[in-house]
Amino acid sequence: MRVLRDILKEMASRYRWQPAEALLEIQAVWPAVLGEPLARVAWPVGFLNGELTVSVPAPAWSQELWYIRGSLVEHLNAALSATHVTGVRFVVRTSDAAQADAARRRDAVDRLRALAQEIRSDD
Repeated sequence: MRVLRDILKEMASRYRWQPAEALLEIQAVWPAVLGEPLARVAWPVGFLNGELTVSVPAPAWSQELWYIRGSLVEHLNAALSATHVTGVRFVVRTSDAAQADAARRRDAVDRLRALAQEIRSDD
């Protein structure tokens, strides 16, 4: 079992599981940055290599939010502690699909945190 733990530590440091942590940080400040009404329509669902993916229910929302993306990135970065957003892309998804994606991501992050805690406690 010790060998598996060492492998997982190496993977965690090499591949940096921070995108999931960063997405949670972004989601925490999202309503304050975007505003409650818009946050109900547009929700961050992915974050990789500085690019934030935001789910919207229709192409019109994607187009409207595209125009404020620069300001959005600026305000997000001001509100975030460790995460740096360099760009935003918008994807059209039904609300059911977006909610299912968010639930799966939260579950995965919870499992990763539990594993990381277990690894730390064994050291």
